[in-house]
Amino acid sequence: FMLRLSGSNANLKADLFGFDPNTHTVIKDMESWHCEGIFDASLAELIELCSVIFHKMRLSETYRTEDEVTVNFVKSICGQYRVTNPYHNFLHATSVMHMAYKMVKSASIYPLSQFEILAMLIAAMCHDVDHTGKDNDFEIQCQTELAITYNDLSVLENHHVATCFRISRQSERHNIFANLETKQYKQARKIIIDCIISTDMKNHFSMVSNIEKSGDLEKDNRETTAMNLILHACDIGSLLSPTPMAEKWTERVLTEFSEQAKACYENGISVPAHMADLTSRSKQCKLQVDFIDYIVH
Repeated sequence: FMLRLSGSNANLKADLFGFDPNTHTVIKDMESWHCEGIFDASLAELIELCSVIFHKMRLSETYRTEDEVTVNFVKSICGQYRVTNPYHNFLHATSVMHMAYKMVKSASIYPLSQFEILAMLIAAMCHDVDHTGKDNDFEIQCQTELAITYNDLSVLENHHVATCFRISRQSERHNIFANLETKQYKQARKIIIDCIISTDMKNHFSMVSNIEKSGDLEKDNRETTAMNLILHACDIGSLLSPTPMAEKWTERVLTEFSEQAKACYENGISVPAHMADLTSRSKQCKLQVDFIDYIVH
């Protein structure tokens, strides 16, 4: 293990796994909005990118933890993302975390504390951990173990939260929260829970409606609302990438949807309309246009 960075916000001198930062594309691109090298990155490079983001945002100082503990935690989270998922995998998690990192660094948003930002970035990295590659409706219709455990309520999102904290508690070598005071831990936990639950698409229209009605963030809950909106926006923001990247994300989503449609047939349950007949190019295009018009826009 090796991490050498000069200063809390400093330029990368040498990375965590011995890659040369001059040729390590994903690290070279990390200060760009789209980090275009991310599709060519190995899992080790993605782990490193997440770890470097935490370092640059001063996780070790703010949460009083060691860099090595942070890396252990990131590695274990990565290990719980299913590599067989075309879309909901650690590549997606890293992309969402990176976009959230850029937003809090570059955008004029409601001021958040360093502590809050870091909790949100942890949520970003963990927001789909151990995703099954199916959606909540599939889990509920099939009455899977997860649906039964979480009583049909934000099934996957609750599972992602639980997995995040279970991993942090598996040993002292993974517990990035170990040195927080009780009050701080409760605050971090609440932020992570709220942020990840907010990624349930069933919450999308109510979140948008609340902002449209008030024209601003709710006075009594501004920080929470801001963090939830940031993470949700990053989660559905892949189509805002340059066209070559957006097309890659789209291909992955369509593949995962098609796999769920097949699983629906096999389990004798109805196939969601947006997942049916995705071999048709016109249907693929319409799906993306509708998603942009009704969700992203």
